[in-house]
Amino acid sequence: MSDLVILIGFIVVGVLSPVVLAVMSNKFRLADRREEWVRQDRQAETAERHVARVAQNTEDAARLLAMHNQLTAEATAETHSQLSVIHGLVNSAMTASMQSELDATTVSLTLLKRLLAREGDEPSAHDLATVEATQQKLDELTTKLQRRREQDAR
Repeated sequence: MSDLVILIGFIVVGVLSPVVLAVMSNKFRLADRREEWVRQDRQAETAERHVARVAQNTEDAARLLAMHNQLTAEATAETHSQLSVIHGLVNSAMTASMQSELDATTVSLTLLKRLLAREGDEPSAHDLATVEATQQKLDELTTKLQRRREQDAR
């Protein structure tokens, strides 16, 4: 009987040992998987928090950019308005200055012609050149003023 006990012991050990080892191995692997699942859940929660923070930061940046763009547009519109006023004032002053120069040149040319006509002598080449140059200046000023007024009318 002792042989039978030994034989049964070998059979039990030979058959049950792998089964027991497989059960124990499965139990340990399941415990390892559960630990891995818990670790993955923690990582997912951390990633979700980071994504939420990034989304909030992106939303804040977009809101600040929109505010900046609005302020820039308002400042640009105000600057454009002021520049238009300044441009108008400068053009007006320039036109008035040119008109004064035209008036003075007209008076100068008229006086120069009268003076040359009274002297009775034939005008010199220099006198005639002065009259011609003054007349050219008068014509140029008249043309410039006419163009300026046409542009202002637009």
